[in-house]
Amino acid sequence: MAGNDDCGQWPVYYPRFANHDGRLEANCSMKKKPETIGEYLTAVEIGKRQALEKIRATIRRIVPKAEECISYGLPCFRLDGKALVGFGAAKNHCAFYPWNIGGTQVGQKVIWQVDCPARLL
Repeated sequence: MAGNDDCGQWPVYYPRFANHDGRLEANCSMKKKPETIGEYLTAVEIGKRQALEKIRATIRRIVPKAEECISYGLPCFRLDGKALVGFGAAKNHCAFYPWNIGGTQVGQKVIWQVDCPARLL
C-alpha cells in the first residue's frame, strides 16, 4: 500500500475491487471523509468550489448564528441544533438542500443573492 494510490479524489470512501472475486486492490487505500466544510471544499474541483463558497458565504451572512457541520457527508448549517440547509457537489452539478421550513426561507434568500451560473446549481 505504499504511496501508489490510484483510487482518485474524495469522495471515494471505499476501495475499488481489483477483480470480480472480491479481492481488493493492494495499492488502494480508503479515503478519509471530510470533517469540516473546508475539507469538503478542498476536494471539489475549482469551478464548483467557487460556486459552493459563494453559497457558504451567503448563508453565513444571512444566518450568522448558524454553525457549520458535515451531515450525511454534505456541508450543512445548523441552527439551534437542527439542520437548516446543506449543499454539495456531484459529478455534473452542485446542489442546495433546504432541510426544513427555516431552511426553505433561508434557501429563497440564498438563491436570490448568490450570483453563480445556473448550470452549477
